[in-house]
Formats: sequence, C-alpha cells, structure tokens
Amino acid sequence: MFKVVPDQLRVSDGWVRCGQCNEVFDANLNLQASAEDGSAPINLNPPAPAAFDLVDANGDLGNDPFLAVNPHALHFEPEPRAGQPFEQHLHTDELPDQVSAPPQVPTDDRYSASESVVEHSFLQPEKTSSVWKRRSFRVIFSALGLLLGVILVLQVALHERDRIAAELPDTKVPLEALCSVVGCTVAPFRHIEAVVIDSSSFIKVRADVYRLSFALKNTAHVNVATPALELTLTDMQDQPVIRRVLEAIEFSDQSGEMEAGAELLVTVPLKVQLAGTQARISGYRLLSFYP
Repeated sequence: MFKVVPDQLRVSDGWVRCGQCNEVFDANLNLQASAEDGSAPINLNPPAPAAFDLVDANGDLGNDPFLAVNPHALHFEPEPRAGQPFEQHLHTDELPDQVSAPPQVPTDDRYSASESVVEHSFLQPEKTSSVWKRRSFRVIFSALGLLLGVILVLQVALHERDRIAAELPDTKVPLEALCSVVGCTVAPFRHIEAVVIDSSSFIKVRADVYRLSFALKNTAHVNVATPALELTLTDMQDQPVIRRVLEAIEFSDQSGEMEAGAELLVTVPLKVQLAGTQARISGYRLLSFYP
C-alpha cells in the first residue's frame, strides 16, 4: 500500500501502469480511505505491481519523451480542497520498499509559501540614473527652451511688425531698432479690406481731358497704408480700352498713411488720347490695391 493524492490520479483519469508487469488498471477501483480516518480498509484484488506510473486515458506513456526520461515528473503536490482529505491510499499487494516514495503532506508554512508571489531578480526594474534627472542637463535644456522661445517671439514680431506698430504705436521705435539690425523697415500697415471706395466719378472736360474724382475711406480702428488705384476705361461692350495705375504718392500726402476712420477726397485730371481706330469711351472701373 502506498499513498497518492487525488490530483495525481486526475491527471491520468485514474489509470496507472504496473512497474513490474506493465499491466494498466484503473486505480480508482482500488482506493481506500486512510487509516487515520478510522474507516475500515477495503479489500480489493488488483494486480500486484511493484510500482506504478500515471498514464493517460489511452494507457500510453512512452509517447511523451519528457516522462520517458523523468517518470516521476507527474509527482506533484496540489493544494488540498476544503472538506476533502489530502491523501488517499492505493492498495496493492507489493511491499512498500518496491514502490516510489510517497509525497509528503505539506505543512502550513509550505502551504502559505506556495501562495506567495516569488520576486525574481530579473523582473526587478534596473535602477539606473536617467540623464533627464541630472541637474546639468535640466539647466542646459531649460536655457535652450528659453532661447528658442525668445527666437520665436522675435520672428513673430518681425513678420507682423507693421500690424504691431499700427496697433501699438509705442512699439514702433523698438521695432525700428530691431529692423536696423536685421535689415528691414517698419511701413504703414497694409489692410486692403479696411479701405473702401466710397464714391467716384469720371467726367469729360474737353476732347481729350477727363476729371477723375473719388473718395477713399478707412473703416479700420488703426492707421492703414494708402492704396494705389487702377483705372480701366471701357467701350460700349464693356471691354477695356485703356488701363492706368495711380500710385498713392500721386494723390496723397508723403506719409502714405490713412488715419483710422479718415476719408480721403481726391480729384485727379487725366489726359486721354485715343487713336482714330479705337472705340469711344463709355464707362470706367476703379479698383484699389496694394502693389
């Protein structure tokens, strides 16, 4: 008689093989309670193996090379279940010294140790000092970030210098000083959407002299640059006959700038000479733009 645990037999569905005669039999039919339980032994007549090995349901053990090398590989100690004896006995007619050593009942310390998580050294994170935690690197990268921020602000200031100077007149002097270093100028703010042609007229004075009158209005809340005007004379079919551009310097002051909400009234005499083959002028178009 020797001891087995239920999980050992559960692996092979209760089938074992005799170590002497190689007979395969169902060990569940030959189980009896442990003597410590006080129950009477059950006298069965199983084969008389000198030792046994666990087999699968088909009785095939030799197909597994691992079990062929280590036949005791399936001898393990599972955790006991509540209300179930940890050990059961398999009765055979062989002597105890002819069978493999029975597994030992785990003590409370071993059982509690099986539930603990084993901390392997290779699972521990490597404790290395990151370069980002070094004070010297933090200082260097902080200074570099500050420098890049200043450069970005300067780029925006140079790109939008005309708008900034128009909206914040106090910044015009520093912007001009900055432009003297990088080689740029601070010009009146160009905002063509704010300039509208409020009214216009084109009147013939004599045979080849005309008078152009128009009113420009700045609808923005800041000063803007005075735009140029394109005058296009058309014929009866509204086709362009003559086109002429009037620069801002021809009808505005030297500043070239219109104050916020200001209106500019302009009258310009124009001399137009047409060849004999050209059509008669019957209309005009006026367009404001920044060259």
